[in-house]
Amino acid sequence: MDFEFTNDRLEHKVIIVTGSTQGLGEYIAHRAARLGAAGIVICGRNEANGKNVVCELEEAGTKAIYVPADLEKEEDCRTIVKRCAETFGRMDGLVNSAGLSSRGTLDSTSVELWNQLFNINTRAPFILMQEAVRVMKREKIKGSIVNIMTMGAYGGPPQLMAYCSSKAALSVLTKNVAQTLQPSGIRANGLNIGWTETPGEHAVQKATGQPDNW
Repeated sequence: MDFEFTNDRLEHKVIIVTGSTQGLGEYIAHRAARLGAAGIVICGRNEANGKNVVCELEEAGTKAIYVPADLEKEEDCRTIVKRCAETFGRMDGLVNSAGLSSRGTLDSTSVELWNQLFNINTRAPFILMQEAVRVMKREKIKGSIVNIMTMGAYGGPPQLMAYCSSKAALSVLTKNVAQTLQPSGIRANGLNIGWTETPGEHAVQKATGQPDNW
């Protein structure tokens, strides 16, 4: 259920939301705008979608930029934060919403798929947090990091073996970072959400043989 309200909880705040060209990340970006964010960084591989989200946010009165990024690439991850700092002069929040949930069991998962899932779901958040915290500390900002995780991190179904493993690693990473950053006043939290219907998940379901109207 979506509660359409507006307040100033994020007034003057600049937020990066990964995976924000569609789905959950896009929703989070719009929510941040409704909560009064001064600036939002949209990033992902789909340039058309990204620019469209930026237009929607700016029409609603929130400054936004789109940064094209493939989270499998280290430099792209670092560039997202650099562009944010260059454009807005600060950053107050990072939401690691991007994620890949390609299917694979213990037997069917290739090393390539394993690496891809860990690169996007675990390594990318690590790099982004590393860069974000450097900016926050430099600007003396007591910011916030939110990592979108999953209930599957506790085990999950057989066909999501590598995905669940990558998210379990993200869960431990989040706890470690939270303890590390506590003296700096920078918060790090994770959200263990359940299954979510998004355009990306819809495509994965179709690829596994589900009908278009599932």
